[in-house]
Amino acid sequence: MIKIKKFVAVIILFIAITIFPSKVFSLNANEEGHQYKESTVIKYKKVYADNLNVRNGPGLDYEKIGVLKENQKVQVLFKVSNWYKIKFKDGYGWCREDYLSQSIMGTIEHKEKDIKNDSKSNKVIESKHCIAIKTITNTMAYYQDGVLIKQFDVATGKQSTPTPKGKFKIVNKIVNRPYYKDNIPGGDPRNPLGKRWLGLKVGDTDGTTYGIHGNSNENSIGKSVSGGCIRMHNDEISWLFDQVPKETVVVISEEDKSFKEILKSYNISVN
Repeated sequence: MIKIKKFVAVIILFIAITIFPSKVFSLNANEEGHQYKESTVIKYKKVYADNLNVRNGPGLDYEKIGVLKENQKVQVLFKVSNWYKIKFKDGYGWCREDYLSQSIMGTIEHKEKDIKNDSKSNKVIESKHCIAIKTITNTMAYYQDGVLIKQFDVATGKQSTPTPKGKFKIVNKIVNRPYYKDNIPGGDPRNPLGKRWLGLKVGDTDGTTYGIHGNSNENSIGKSVSGGCIRMHNDEISWLFDQVPKETVVVISEEDKSFKEILKSYNISVN
């Protein structure tokens, strides 16, 4: 009787494996034991680095198994720390969060839910963190919970490449971002972006065109000399980088008004 029960159990397991393999096994031999639940939500992100390394684990010490090109679309499976497990044309791997765009695709029913959740969370962030910049005086103010925490001197865009005006949001935070234009690696003293980058969503850009960042020339701070970005002293951008989360609102104005008045014109109240 026991032998018959064991035989029946083996037959049932074989049928389950044959008919429902995705329920039993991970997606791929490269999945390293991870199991995935089926979901109606499929999220994709775009690469915004010239060449983004794909690794076989969530860390720089893992082996490189592929390279993604700029604007290439990848499916995001899940996240560990600041690394995403992705599915791309060559299989599965891991990429740094900093070099992938915001989610760009999903199912309709979940999009509506995500929009509602994002709207609610964004309002919480907006009420807690806010940055205002005046290009006419090259100054910037950081507010937390409606209270002025710190004011800074900054550099803004020159006349031919002005800093964009309006209300924007920080959509990425990057440590030691490379300066691709002149092929200068991140962290290099010659890098005009300094060691910290807070990317702004301006128009159709994805946080890689305009940003608040450090500098390679401290004497430029307080002047209108940049290509459109906002430069800060390196020690001050390092401090600010640790304070503000993604989705923090940044208001940029050329009006000669108080920071409080400028923010009020965008329905943001501060003390």
